[in-house]
Amino acid sequence: MNTAQYSFGWDGVTRSIIVTRTDNGPCAMFLGQAGTKCRHIQVPEHITVAQVQDGINRWLGGSLIQQALPWMAREEREFLVTGRTPAEQQAAIERWEAEEAQMEGN
Repeated sequence: MNTAQYSFGWDGVTRSIIVTRTDNGPCAMFLGQAGTKCRHIQVPEHITVAQVQDGINRWLGGSLIQQALPWMAREEREFLVTGRTPAEQQAAIERWEAEEAQMEGN
């Protein structure tokens, strides 16, 4: 079961979920202002608000995120799981790869 704390909102104009990981600090992204712990996640036209809510509830209840929210991009699911933005994810991967290369070289 996921133990992170979230706040979810719906932007009907842009058809996006406003997701804030409240355990990682305040949301700095609202109406297009970039932040690190809040994201606007675009929702496809064929997905209803009820389906979004159901998927989030299933995931928070213990379902695998890729099964509960299959329409969501991998990077967005990763943000929900780890709280890392795509740039933070890339930086972490580069650090791990550098560490691994260094360990292999020793």
